[in-house]
Amino acid sequence: MRELPHCGNRPIRITIDIHTGVLVMSDWQDTGKETEPDNRNRVHLGTAIKTPDGVRYKVKQNDQGQILLDPVKLVPAYEAWFHNNPDRLALFKLSVAQAEAGQLVSIDLGPDEDE
Repeated sequence: MRELPHCGNRPIRITIDIHTGVLVMSDWQDTGKETEPDNRNRVHLGTAIKTPDGVRYKVKQNDQGQILLDPVKLVPAYEAWFHNNPDRLALFKLSVAQAEAGQLVSIDLGPDEDE
């Protein structure tokens, strides 16, 4: 992670996820609240943090002890092969982009056997 010059009074950080290649720009904002883990190691976020209903988070921690809650979407097990295969996922995204751009091709597969 490389820290860029300050933007106002907050640093902006840019990272690239090595697994997805996604560029992430972080603009962390201080909520003005502090918390600490309870005796079961749970942390209460309080009312300063608003989260959508049903959201789940991947919990990440860096070498400085900072904790990041990254929103995630669950994928059914029968679809996991697709999402875990970067080549298939890239081909699918390309296909969708081509279809959206009107780059469609009709292929005549011959008569339907039911006809």
